[in-house]
Amino acid sequence: MDVRTILYVNIFLLAGCTLGLSVIAFHHKRFRQFLLLAIAYATGGLSTALRMQQGHIPDFFVLVLSNVMLIAALLLVHHCFMAFLKKGFRTGWLEAFFFIPTSIGLAYYTHIHPSYMARSLLMSLAFAGIAAMTAYVLIRYADDAVRIPCGATAALYVVFGIMTSIRCVGIIFWGLPQDYFVASSSQLIGFLGFYILIAGIPVGYFWMTSSRLYANQELLARTDSLTGLLNRRGMEDQSTREIGRSRREGTPLAVLAIDLDYFKNINDKYGHETGDTVLCSVAKALTSAMRGHDFAARLGGEEFIVVLSNTNRENAVITAERLRSSVAALSIPVRPYNLGFTASFGIAILHPGDTLEDALRRADHALYEAKLAGRNRIVLEPESLLKSLSSGSNELHSLH
Repeated sequence: MDVRTILYVNIFLLAGCTLGLSVIAFHHKRFRQFLLLAIAYATGGLSTALRMQQGHIPDFFVLVLSNVMLIAALLLVHHCFMAFLKKGFRTGWLEAFFFIPTSIGLAYYTHIHPSYMARSLLMSLAFAGIAAMTAYVLIRYADDAVRIPCGATAALYVVFGIMTSIRCVGIIFWGLPQDYFVASSSQLIGFLGFYILIAGIPVGYFWMTSSRLYANQELLARTDSLTGLLNRRGMEDQSTREIGRSRREGTPLAVLAIDLDYFKNINDKYGHETGDTVLCSVAKALTSAMRGHDFAARLGGEEFIVVLSNTNRENAVITAERLRSSVAALSIPVRPYNLGFTASFGIAILHPGDTLEDALRRADHALYEAKLAGRNRIVLEPESLLKSLSSGSNELHSLH
C-alpha cells in the first residue's frame, strides 16, 4: 500500500469520526462535549488533506501548517479528556511546551535549514510526549467510576507512544526516503499508531462518558434528593458492606436512629419550605460532626439514620451527644426571630447474628424511649438496663 492510499484512508476515517461525533453531540444534550472531539478530528482531517497537496501549494501549508494542525488536534483531544476529568487547563503549560517549540522547529527546518529527517524526529518526539502526558492524566485523575475506561484509553496512548518512539529509533538508524510519498518502515509504523489512536479514542471517550452517566444515575438512585444524604436503598447497600466488614474484622458497629422533635409543628406553622430548610441544616450538621468513614441517611420525613463503624457503646453515646449538640445549636431565620429545634436519638449496637433490620428495630425502640423521656436526649438500647443521656448534662440516667 502506497502512502497516498494510506492518507486517503486516513482522511476517510477522520471524516467519518467527525460526522459521527458531531451527530452524537447535537442529538444528545448529555454528549455535547463530543463536539470538541469532533473539532479535533476535523482538524486532523484537514491536516492530512493539506499534506497531500505537496507540490501544488506553498511548503508552509504542507510542511508547517499541516503538522501544526496535527499537534493541535492531539492537544484538543487531550483537553477533551482534561475537561471530562474536570481538571481544566492544569496541564496548560505542558501543552504550550509541546505546541510552541514544535511549531517553531517545524518552521525552522522547513524554511531556514530544510531537513525532512529533523521534522520527522521533531513530530515523533512531540507525539510521544503528548501521548505520555495524556496517558498520565487519564490514570492520575480518574475516579472509581471511570477508572477502567480511563485505564484502557491510557493503555491505547501508551501503545501509540511506544510506536512513535520506535519510529524515532528507525529514523535515526535507517533514515527516511527523500520523497514523503515513498513508503518506509518508519512511516508505516507511524501510520499504524495513528490508526489505532483514531479508532480507539472515540470508543474510549464514549466508554468513559457512559460509565460516568451510569455512576451518576446510580448515585441519584441511592441519594436523597433534598438533603444529599443516602436514601433507604443507599443506606441498606452501605450498611451491608459495613456489617460485613465489622464481622470480618471483629469490630463493633453502632446504629443511631434520629428523629426531629415536633417537626410536624414546624411544617404546619412555618410551611414546608422552612421544613425543608430545617432538614437540610440537620443533614449538614450530622455530616460535619461525623467521622469520615461513618455515614448518615434520611429514611423519609424527619427520620435519619447514622451508622458508626468501629464504635462501641460508650463511644456511640459520646458521638450521639456530639451530634445532638450540633443539631440543638442550629437555628433558622424566621422573621422576626430565629427558629431553633432539637432531635431525639436511639442507639443500638450490632450483636452477633444481627441483620440491619434487627439493629434498626432496637434503635427505634430506644428512640421511642427518648421521646417518652422528654425528647432532645439520647437513649441507649438496654444491655442490663436502659440508659439515657439527658440533654441538660452528660450524666446517664436509668430508665425503667
